[in-house]
Amino acid sequence: MEKLKERIEEEGNRKGTQTILVFPEELQILNESNNFPRDIVLEEDLPSDRFLDSYMERVDKETENLIEVENPNKLLHEPVAILKKKKNEFLYIESKWFDVVKIDGLSMEYDIVFSRYFALFGLRVPKKAKDKLKSFFSESLHGDETSYRLMFNDQDGVWDVNFSFERLDGFHDEITVGEAIGMIYRFLLQLHLFLKK
Repeated sequence: MEKLKERIEEEGNRKGTQTILVFPEELQILNESNNFPRDIVLEEDLPSDRFLDSYMERVDKETENLIEVENPNKLLHEPVAILKKKKNEFLYIESKWFDVVKIDGLSMEYDIVFSRYFALFGLRVPKKAKDKLKSFFSESLHGDETSYRLMFNDQDGVWDVNFSFERLDGFHDEITVGEAIGMIYRFLLQLHLFLKK
């Protein structure tokens, strides 16, 4: 994954450091591709500052009107339960890291009908990956087919994905918004590893 290597090199240059914290799945991808960034030491961890340079906005669900552009430094440290408190809103996030997992943006919300937290995004993988995608989502979300919806959008050439991220291992209401985004990002890294098999 060339994009992953690029992003890690950018991060090293931005921080002026030779040691970068990476998610375990990122290290696995780099190991499998044997495509390590030069002159950078990678340490496996859960980088808490990974999405600090994101663009984040709160949006009204009904009208899709912008409520407020958020400061990531503040919002990423809020408990994810803030989505449940603001049921009539969704959170929209853009990050340079999302192109590594082949999405442009991520929406997160609490769905009052299903009483669950959901992530929504367009996934840039081929239509022919349908069976593998369904298999991955079903296995990863413990066979609960009500926890996800996959639909190929012929017009945009992407999979419209909607899944309950509270079904991911380690989720609870007290994790932060940043930790929830990290969980979703790692889930998508695992998906890309699965698709390569």
